Amino acid sequence: MHISQYFNAQCITTNYLQLQKTFNSQNTVLCENNMMQQNGDERNIKAVEINFPCPKCFDDGLKEWVCERCRQKIEYNIDDEKLYCDCGSNYIKEFAFKCSDPGHGNDYVKFSENILAELVQGIKPLQEINILVIGETGVGKSTWINALANYISYDSIQDVLNNENNFINLIPTQFEITEKQPNGELFQKSIKVGESKNENFTEGQSATQTSKAYTFRHNKCLYRIIDTPGIGDSRGIEQDKTNMENIMQFISLYKEIHGICVLMRPNEARITPSFEFCFKELLVQFHRSAVENIVFCFPQTSGFNFEVSFFLQNIFVHN
Repeated sequence: MHISQYFNAQCITTNYLQLQKTFNSQNTVLCENNMMQQNGDERNIKAVEINFPCPKCFDDGLKEWVCERCRQKIEYNIDDEKLYCDCGSNYIKEFAFKCSDPGHGNDYVKFSENILAELVQGIKPLQEINILVIGETGVGKSTWINALANYISYDSIQDVLNNENNFINLIPTQFEITEKQPNGELFQKSIKVGESKNENFTEGQSATQTSKAYTFRHNKCLYRIIDTPGIGDSRGIEQDKTNMENIMQFISLYKEIHGICVLMRPNEARITPSFEFCFKELLVQFHRSAVENIVFCFPQTSGFNFEVSFFLQNIFVHN
């Protein structure tokens, strides 16, 4: 026999006793002033899980901690010195701790200022990986970035399909796919996901209007993928120059760029003057060692038997 728990006509659990056992085995933290600031749509992307000893049972070793209210793991952001959970956030000095050891009792205990400062000093931030993505207008940078984020985060497409909520959609995108009807005829279908003021789906113009960084976390790494306005904008070379100035100014915000992904169409017949100009302008800004971290990527290859044109093959072979 199981005891179920309901709240506002909603089932919280069908096994109340098991839930209580789980709660009793957790180490919990409580914001003493109960003033949790709301995080918005998501908790801070740079926050990391904490492993602290209990301030009362200090010799029991390091422990994982969850919020006493929402029961989600507590995370700490080094930049603003706040703890985060689904309830919100507040400065770490405002929190008290209670471990699951029966000898601890029911009271929540705070760390002294000196000990808390030492523990915070030992927290390691997420490793940050910055990837710059450039390419001509319409090559599919935004769609490719969404695909890359999912490729890094999951072992297979099936892992994502098993739970659609797992799908990572960093950037609103629009693209065309070709499908076959039951009668054998082919037709094009337009796929559009999300809305953003930074994305313009007018044909011929760069969909991405200004450079913008999109971040996600995986395996204790913070990935920052920098989407950029397309090269070869239909508004002319002056617009390309403006876009390049925007890109240069944006990437100057970061101490290090770990990779540069250059997206090209697989059937490219020549390198356009605008692409050559922008690519050379980009290389001038980096040390020569950056060449080792440049990768040429070819989206939209399914219609070309996953091969690139003979022209592009010659470029990469002879250069």
